[in-house]
Amino acid sequence: MQRLFFITLLFPALLLSSCRSAKSVLSSTNVKSSSFLQHGGELKEDRKRSPFLGNWWTTDAKLHTAFDSMKQIYIAPIKIDAVRPMKNYLSRLEFSNDRRDTKLQALSDYARSRFIKAFRE
Repeated sequence: MQRLFFITLLFPALLLSSCRSAKSVLSSTNVKSSSFLQHGGELKEDRKRSPFLGNWWTTDAKLHTAFDSMKQIYIAPIKIDAVRPMKNYLSRLEFSNDRRDTKLQALSDYARSRFIKAFRE
């Protein structure tokens, strides 16, 4: 009876174990910037401006003085042309490409409106 109990406890533990070490699972890694970012390859860490994220800043002095005098910001429309096409058969059964494009455009418009609302508030 004890042997059966031990096996029933051991079996799920073996299924949940991984070949990778805990450090490789939990440690962060560098990843390539998203194609949604216009200057993704040029992002630099600037702890004074943003303690966590990479930022892209132009080095043009004229633009920096213009930025300092601005009292408004512009939230650009979200680009959706970098979204990968659906290749999975089940995904294509659920959504046609036309419906997907319509929903994707609606989602990007909604996200932009929420960003604008968040900055206004």
